[in-house]
Amino acid sequence: MMNASRKSGLVLSVLGFLPLLFAGCATYQPVPRPVPQLSILSSNLTERNIQKFLKQRVKVDFPAVLAIAKVEDPGLDPNVSEDTDEGRQFTLQQLQSTEADGWQQLRKVQGRNFNTVIRRIQYIRPGMLTGRPTLSKLRAAAARLHAPLLLVYTQEDRFNQGYNDAAAAYWTGVGLLFVPGNSLGYHSVAQAALVDVDTNVVLATAESQARREDKVPIIVVDSTRDKMMDETRAEAIAGLQKNFAKALSEIER
Repeated sequence: MMNASRKSGLVLSVLGFLPLLFAGCATYQPVPRPVPQLSILSSNLTERNIQKFLKQRVKVDFPAVLAIAKVEDPGLDPNVSEDTDEGRQFTLQQLQSTEADGWQQLRKVQGRNFNTVIRRIQYIRPGMLTGRPTLSKLRAAAARLHAPLLLVYTQEDRFNQGYNDAAAAYWTGVGLLFVPGNSLGYHSVAQAALVDVDTNVVLATAESQARREDKVPIIVVDSTRDKMMDETRAEAIAGLQKNFAKALSEIER
């Protein structure tokens, strides 16, 4: 049986640890919505070029080959709630198998008279470009793949965590193991643009978002965050693929 001095030492240890535990962690605030910016699509157009785009006739022979490129700024911190960087430093991403397989479903999209819209999908991979991706480089890569259509998309996340009202039970020591005193929130937004490779005209856009929140004991915060991140990002991409498929079918009509 634990004697009085050992009990006292254990209590002091717990009480001494708890201030360190709470240091630097604030009360939970709802995670804000990320704001993706596909700045590689932007350009300063003159009045003459604006008129040229407005009068440009786009002709795509369907079913068409579609080139897909995912770009992200790996320097963006999902823990930062404000967008302070106006210029995104994009890099071309290697698609994971599940995400790539999801885009393959676009070959099932039907347009006018139930005809197939996309006959083949090509992925623009990091090894195909040098330096940072630009719209010009991506269009050139799509052309080398014999793809008249280019899908460029990006995904941005925001994460937040903090203590909720139940965290008061952490001071009991035992509460650290069982009381869900930490709140976590993860928000992911994905956006895409469909570009005609020949004319540089944006034919369609699509967006999707996913958001999750949970309350957990402090000892499982890290593992819960990892799971929440994976599930939220996957849900946002799945929604983007569904919304883009709808936009694609409407273009062909």
